[in-house]
Amino acid sequence: MKKIISISLLMGLCLFSAGGFVLAGSEEAINATVFAKVVSISISPSSWNYGGLEFGEAVDTYNLGHYIQLTNNGTVPVDVAVKTDNAMADEGNAWALGVNPANDTFRYEYSWNNGGLWTKYTADTLYTVDALVNLGAGVMTPFDQRISMPTDASSPLATQTIITTALATAH
Repeated sequence: MKKIISISLLMGLCLFSAGGFVLAGSEEAINATVFAKVVSISISPSSWNYGGLEFGEAVDTYNLGHYIQLTNNGTVPVDVAVKTDNAMADEGNAWALGVNPANDTFRYEYSWNNGGLWTKYTADTLYTVDALVNLGAGVMTPFDQRISMPTDASSPLATQTIITTALATAH
């Protein structure tokens, strides 16, 4: 009895795979609407120059008149996080990012309220900004940075480049 059942199933599979018959069928139309979520932010201007600064000096973009704006260019609300890391030098030693300025060490901070409250960056740390949780599509917000120069530098004439990254995730 087992052999007959096995052969019957095998014959049924051969007929079905060869397209020999249709057991049952109906045609239905399925309509689906898909909405693409676009996650996109921008910072304008994309770069700025603090100029020549003295060792131990601190200056911020707000007081320099660099009015930086972060804009949600996407179609959905986003949560924005920021990070920065050690500087890159065009020659000699690059500065390290630290909590307090020292020899070849600078401090970098950000503010989302025109310099009212500053938060210190630490290397390789991603900061979720409470003010930028659920930032609506098309919404712009101010963004400022402050640098506290090293107390001294082993390559005092080197141009130092600092990169800040802003990351957005759909809310």
